[in-house]
Amino acid sequence: MHCQHNHQFSTTNHRGFSLIEVLVSVLVLAIGIIGTIRLQIHSLQTTQQSNFYSQAVQLANEMANNIRSNQSTDPNANNRYLQINYSANEDAPKSSASCYQRRCNPSQLAEATVHEWLAHIHQALPNAKAVVCRDDQPWDSSTQQLRWECAGSADAAIVIKLGWTEQADQNTLASPKFALAISP
Repeated sequence: MHCQHNHQFSTTNHRGFSLIEVLVSVLVLAIGIIGTIRLQIHSLQTTQQSNFYSQAVQLANEMANNIRSNQSTDPNANNRYLQINYSANEDAPKSSASCYQRRCNPSQLAEATVHEWLAHIHQALPNAKAVVCRDDQPWDSSTQQLRWECAGSADAAIVIKLGWTEQADQNTLASPKFALAISP
C-alpha cells in the first residue's frame, strides 16, 4: 500500500500583506484619527462659545438687577447706567471708589457698580464690548443681527448689549452677540 500525497503549496496564498495594503490601511487609520481630532477641536470651540454666552447672560442679569435696585438714579439722561459704552480694545475699566466700606449716595453707588461690572466683563469676555441704553429697535431686520446703535426715546426699554470676539477674528465685532431688554 503505497499512499501518494500531493503536497503542492500555492505561494500566492501565504505571502501575507503587501506593502500597498499596509499603506492603504495606515492612510485610512490616519484619516480617521484626523477626523477625530478635528471633531474634538470643534467640540472645544463650541464649549468655549457656550461658556461665553453663559457669562454674558449672567453679566447682563447682574447689570439688570443693579439698574432695578438703584431706582433713585435719574431714569434718563444723567443715569450712569445709561452712559455705559465700553470697549476693551479702546479702554480699560476705570477705577472707582468702593461702596463696601463707606456710605454712598445713589449716583456714587451706580458709579461703583458700573466699574465693578465693567471689570467683570473685561475679565470674562475676550475683547468685550458693552452698551447700555434705551433702544426701541435693538434688532436690525435688514442685516438680521443685533446692532450697537441706540435709537430709543425716554420711555423705551433699557437694553444691555454685550459682544466679544473669538480667537480667529480678534478685531472684528460687527454686532452684539447678546442683548437683554429691561422693561421701562
